[in-house]
Amino acid sequence: MMAETRTAAHAFHAGYEAGYAASKRELLTPQESNYWIRRYNLRPTDRKPFGWAIIVIDSKGLLSIFSDFGNYSHHWPSESGDFREFLIQLERDYLCGKLAPDRCFREDLTISRVRDAICSIRRAQMIDKFQAQEEWQLAESIDGQESFKDWVERSNLPRCPESGMERWELSCYGIAPRALAFHDRVWSYFTNILKQELGYA
Repeated sequence: MMAETRTAAHAFHAGYEAGYAASKRELLTPQESNYWIRRYNLRPTDRKPFGWAIIVIDSKGLLSIFSDFGNYSHHWPSESGDFREFLIQLERDYLCGKLAPDRCFREDLTISRVRDAICSIRRAQMIDKFQAQEEWQLAESIDGQESFKDWVERSNLPRCPESGMERWELSCYGIAPRALAFHDRVWSYFTNILKQELGYA
């Protein structure tokens, strides 16, 4: 039966900007004395009442996340050195692209692109100001992939002279907003804990 050495520490980080409380558990196996696995319980406090997350990492490059913003996992098997050092250097788009590789329809980006096209077409005097106002308001109806298809049918926008795109080509896909929210609301606080462990904070 595998023997396990467990150490647990619960600490409230007084200087922790988000006011998160964190708990950590580390497991060592006698077969691999340099192997470790750690679990971090991040829970909001009264100062920052949003979101929670359980994050598990190990020395072999495993990252597993359960959170209010979705569940994610990824493995970087080729990473050498302390995996925590690698994690604190990850950029937003790279991390979210690994955690949520499937692209989803982004109505916010789509509406922005449609309105950029309206401005471009208006500058080229291909529509008058009243048509531009009508198209601007019509773009507000886009709130998903199906409504974008409806917008394509209802809109009279011609080809955009600057981008050369037809109106049915103006849809945008990107990283799921929930994954981006996880990064913006939780990840930076998690990496602050890692930096403290590594002696950077």
